[in-house]
Amino acid sequence: MANLTAALEQIDKANARLARNNIAERFTYALDPYTHEETNALGITIAQERVRLTLSAPRIGFGGWVFIARLVEEEAGYVTFCAPGQNLDGWSRPETPHCDYCDKSRRRAKLYVLRHTETGEIKQVGASCITLFLGVKVAGLWTLEYDLDEHLPALGGQEWGEPAAGGDRSLHKLDTIALALAFSEGGRGYISRARARDREIPATADTIATAVWGLASIRNQAVRRELEDGVAKAHRIKAEQPELIDAVLASAETVDPTTDYGMNLRTLLAGEYVSAKSVGIAASLVAVYARQQQYAAERATIVPGFVAPKGAKVADLDATVTVSRIIDGHYGSKTLLVLRTDGNQLIKWFASGARDYEPGQRVRILRATVKDHETFRDQDQTVVTRAKLDTLEPAA
Repeated sequence: MANLTAALEQIDKANARLARNNIAERFTYALDPYTHEETNALGITIAQERVRLTLSAPRIGFGGWVFIARLVEEEAGYVTFCAPGQNLDGWSRPETPHCDYCDKSRRRAKLYVLRHTETGEIKQVGASCITLFLGVKVAGLWTLEYDLDEHLPALGGQEWGEPAAGGDRSLHKLDTIALALAFSEGGRGYISRARARDREIPATADTIATAVWGLASIRNQAVRRELEDGVAKAHRIKAEQPELIDAVLASAETVDPTTDYGMNLRTLLAGEYVSAKSVGIAASLVAVYARQQQYAAERATIVPGFVAPKGAKVADLDATVTVSRIIDGHYGSKTLLVLRTDGNQLIKWFASGARDYEPGQRVRILRATVKDHETFRDQDQTVVTRAKLDTLEPAA
């Protein structure tokens, strides 16, 4: 809370810069005050007033064209960083640094991706051609990579988990995977940045960055030892378990290549080194691998057969959510739920509307009617309808 004034001053400066360039939109924010409690080494509970600041970026565009992403050069190609609320899933990204305006392919320091709000057309344009493409001089593109933390050095930089990498630093992809395995219990405990913000714990990627580039700044000896132990463990993994690292790298092939994430992974892993800015993307692959291993273990214990005959009523069945996916259609949203009963059989339910369930969540099927029997990927599934569920435990 004591740092809030400094943060708001930086946001005001950013908005003043937008105003000087005659840009109507501004950075906006929402504040969520709360009390953070923790128990210190003496067993005494202490509290600190804090505030969560959620920052929204302005939309920059002209003539129907809106800037939705920038492309950052990596060793084997370009990685996409989308503006807040934007995505490029399904876009066939060119393999070369091609500019759709000048029609030339050459190495470029900056490339931008624009989408037309009416037609949905997507263009990839080099920074030097933006003015020619739009017919006006564009200001405000710095907002696509604005990071409030970079403007507040007094707020941190010394604590475990805060990003410590910068400049043109890079990390070998094998070391990246080994460190991610070491700091995430083999991928099972991987912490994304979004989850880190929600739970106020260090993100795995930021822990890696601190261990590699910021260890000298850590004053807390216990934290320093934990980071050093993690680095030592990563060295052992790399030396003694190269097949594990190979298996993690191979798991990238299971990620949909038409998504931003899938394309970014393939671009990063095609080279030998990963830039500090992209370490988080590469490190997240250990979570993909861990989910695959868990899924394979669960498949091995599935019991063949169905919960009940077609048309039968079932009630009071405890189960765990294994799949929860919201599907949008012409007639509204549906939620696909796949549940694993305590008897290790699978139940599938297409629920109307968007339902708030997460994989790993424990539920009780209070009642349902068996609609059909299906076999999907060699696994029997009991399809139910008119189900009513009660939540027993949140997802782990």
